[in-house]
Amino acid sequence: MRALHGSRICLRSIFRPPPQGPCRQPFRHVGQGRSFHYQPNQNPYYQKPKTRIVRDMALGSALTVTAYLSYIGYTYYQVRKALKSLQAEAEETRGVYGDFAQQFAEAREAQNHERLREATFGFIRRLLSKHGDAIFEVGPLPPFPEDDELHGRERIPAEDTLMFVEKDEDRFITVVQVAVNLDFKEVESEWNSKPDRLVDAADDKLGELLTRFEYQVEFWRKQDKLRGGQLIVVFALRDKFWTFSYTYDPWDSVGVTSFN
Repeated sequence: MRALHGSRICLRSIFRPPPQGPCRQPFRHVGQGRSFHYQPNQNPYYQKPKTRIVRDMALGSALTVTAYLSYIGYTYYQVRKALKSLQAEAEETRGVYGDFAQQFAEAREAQNHERLREATFGFIRRLLSKHGDAIFEVGPLPPFPEDDELHGRERIPAEDTLMFVEKDEDRFITVVQVAVNLDFKEVESEWNSKPDRLVDAADDKLGELLTRFEYQVEFWRKQDKLRGGQLIVVFALRDKFWTFSYTYDPWDSVGVTSFN
């Protein structure tokens, strides 16, 4: 299997136009970094999805849903109508998080990594359980493949991740949520500290998550589990959800959801 971390990944915000030219570039050596664009204050860029509109993303935030609906070309009035129907669900989501707030606080005070993992996975399981059999738990995000030079050097153990998938009526995967036993600041601070604002699978957690997920996408594609076009990907961290639209070439950062 080819080393995905050797090629450039375009990660755009939905709030900026796409870069000119192809996102994929010739392979780079590990450590040279990859493009990461996240500018939420720019003007919206609207793009029609290649696949159907996801019926229920379970993102847990009306704000994030607004960003996504705008991204796929909804008008202002369509967004308002959709948000009205999702308002109760968004409140329920924050209520579920509130049930776990003390568990998170006690685990942080004790600096107990395993208890933080239990709270992270427990929250997402409780949140998604109300969707019945529409969302499936499919196990941890695999480490780098054995033939990848980063195999065995993962900074995020597989046991600290847990994947859930939502499928459409034809049984193709359309939404993936990856619970990750990390605080948002652990992921964001590494990127913000870099003067070139590049992410790299070799030395920062965000680059590792994106690259390992790309390997998983390749695996699903070989199994014919993806229709093609677009996936909605949610990294469900301990305290925030970071939502992306992944079109199998550029990554688009949709928004960050906070629960506190």
